[in-house]
Amino acid sequence: MEIELKDGRVFKSKVYAADGEATDNIGNDWLAAKFRRITNPVMGESSQEIVDLVLNGDLSMPIRNVIAEVNHAVLS
Repeated sequence: MEIELKDGRVFKSKVYAADGEATDNIGNDWLAAKFRRITNPVMGESSQEIVDLVLNGDLSMPIRNVIAEVNHAVLS
């Protein structure tokens, strides 16, 4: 980003690449923390329940059941 002020001064930011790209080799802990950080203001502690369900739940559970659990947590 570059900002030019009325007095002629120019400020330039460094190039920044946000974490989370496939090449960053991020793990489940990073993803879970990001999910909680983003969803906690809306969902409260239910966001942790969803993380637990996805990371520790029955991996053979159909996705529709996971979505039902998420919807239940959001609407409760």
